[in-house]
Amino acid sequence: MELSFIVYINNSNEVFFSKSKINSDKYSRSIPAELASLLFGKMDMSTKCSVGNKINGLVYFQDKLTVVSSSPILSSEEDGPKAGVLVMGRTISNEYLEKLSKNNRIKFTIGYKSSAVAQDFDKLKLISTIESGNGSVSVYDLNSDEMAGIVLLEDILRQKTIQLIVYNDKGILNHGYLILMKSSIVLLAGGAVLLFLIIVFVDRSIIKRIVSLKEQLARISEKYASNEGLETVSIPGADELHLLSEQLNFYINESYRYKQKLEMLVVDLEALASTDPLTNTNNRRRFFDIMHNELERAKRYKRSFALLVIDIDNFKGINDAYGHPVGDSAIIYVSNILKKTLRKVDTLGRIGGEEFGVIVPELEQVNLGELLRRLVDAFDKHVFTVESCSIKITVSIGVALFPKSANDLAGLLKYSDQAMYIAKRNGKNQFCLYDG
Repeated sequence: MELSFIVYINNSNEVFFSKSKINSDKYSRSIPAELASLLFGKMDMSTKCSVGNKINGLVYFQDKLTVVSSSPILSSEEDGPKAGVLVMGRTISNEYLEKLSKNNRIKFTIGYKSSAVAQDFDKLKLISTIESGNGSVSVYDLNSDEMAGIVLLEDILRQKTIQLIVYNDKGILNHGYLILMKSSIVLLAGGAVLLFLIIVFVDRSIIKRIVSLKEQLARISEKYASNEGLETVSIPGADELHLLSEQLNFYINESYRYKQKLEMLVVDLEALASTDPLTNTNNRRRFFDIMHNELERAKRYKRSFALLVIDIDNFKGINDAYGHPVGDSAIIYVSNILKKTLRKVDTLGRIGGEEFGVIVPELEQVNLGELLRRLVDAFDKHVFTVESCSIKITVSIGVALFPKSANDLAGLLKYSDQAMYIAKRNGKNQFCLYDG
């Protein structure tokens, strides 16, 4: 089946696939401007098409008589379009018209309505005018042997631009068979052309394959949305529908590949947005998001938790004496000790330059004093070594309790910070619990 063009428009009214012999013979996601004007301008093609309003008809396109047929690809008869609409066009050659004329044993021509032809017939004798459902049929006397009937037919744009001329033997008049002329014209106008459309476009095998394509696309869409894996379409044959399926498979594979990349990128971006790059712990924003959730959970279930603010003692002196790279290493060193000492259910985050926060949930199930002593002792047991220098690093810890110290985030942060500074004033390397 040699088509002049085939276009697949997806559910967002975008051209997903096209092939045309208008400007080239290559596949492209774009279509020539004149074809786009016909589909989206004059025909107002869209995926709102339903089963009941398929487009089948003739139109003059680029000075050629062209048959256009559309078939919406639907998920079901009731739900309407889910995948898009397939539009096909085929130019009718003069050779085909001659063959059709010969097969019907009726001499006729079909062409674009032109003033030149109209003027030629205006010079002839008008024998009769016949009104039919297709419009007015004018019968002219051509010569001693022939007469001709002219009728204007509507194209798919509902404009009477298709001029059908049927020629016949004048003997029909002598036998009173003028009605036969009318019947021939109406039959040809209303039946033969539509029969041609049915033969060319609405072939049962094509319909079955379009339905198969629709069902496969619906299944792929469901699996794609639920991340059930990659599946492609399969349309056997060697025509445009098979080529369309191959092109669709290319875009399906590309879409799946991009989706996987996008999912990986989202994971990476979420990690970047929530992780402190130096210590690989929760950053300040993520830490306080978790703390907000823990506060809401504790209120709902009437539980308690503790907020710890941990600050490295004498950190400015380390930076001044050894430089900022050593200072960064000292921060990493402290975060590693905290990770090893804290429980898995505790949440650690870097909330300032040399300051860390810890959320200790479910105080009913933990000995908080023992946990705080382990943290302080852990730093006493280790020495920070860098560039052949050994540095003793300690921390001061301030503690606020929910709901005893405060019942909101601001209050907990304020009082744990105050307790931390009390620990520093009392000699550092210790913890202090805010008691109001």
